[in-house]
Amino acid sequence: MRAKLLAGLIAATALIVPTASIAAGNSSRVRVDPVEGVQVQRLFAWGLATNPAPGAIVAPATCAPDPAGKTKVWFMPLFFGSGSADVNCKVPDKTTLLLNIGGTLCPEDVAGGYPRNTLVACAIQSERDHPGLQTVVVDGKDTDEFADDDTAVFDATLSANNVFGLPAGTRGFAYDGRNLAIRGLERGDHTIRMIYRLAPTDFQFDVDITYHVTIG
Repeated sequence: MRAKLLAGLIAATALIVPTASIAAGNSSRVRVDPVEGVQVQRLFAWGLATNPAPGAIVAPATCAPDPAGKTKVWFMPLFFGSGSADVNCKVPDKTTLLLNIGGTLCPEDVAGGYPRNTLVACAIQSERDHPGLQTVVVDGKDTDEFADDDTAVFDATLSANNVFGLPAGTRGFAYDGRNLAIRGLERGDHTIRMIYRLAPTDFQFDVDITYHVTIG
């Protein structure tokens, strides 16, 4: 059986998000801007390193800065399973928030018949077969129209008892899905709600996550 995850993960070798402005309840100018692809790839390694177990909805428990520390980009927790959750984050001023809003992740599984050279096709075809319906609201303003589609291949390390049910170790992954990179939130409290639902399929996958973000 193919080991794949229809869930909230995001990666890109070249992440290109068109700059756009939106009105937000507590922000005079919120923007969706480009973020370096290598930063997004580190998002995967960060999220998977927390060893989300089978049944996990969100991991890690809160936001964290890009480990490379070269720019003020903070990663928002990834979603791995169906359900609802609230996440509290406190981040510095003038920070870009990298938010995944759904897609398909295929891990390398040679024993299962999915070597590295099949992963991109796996992710793209799975995303086409199970398209997600996304809604993202930042302080009351719908922003999902500014999301970007991305496909990427990268390496990450899994611990034992991981969400894929695969042996521990480093392996290749391919991802196909969408993301938002949000910047320009003013100091204070903000609410980002992300809803992701699969289009009607043979199984149900619904996610509703509210990120409570304090800037400053």
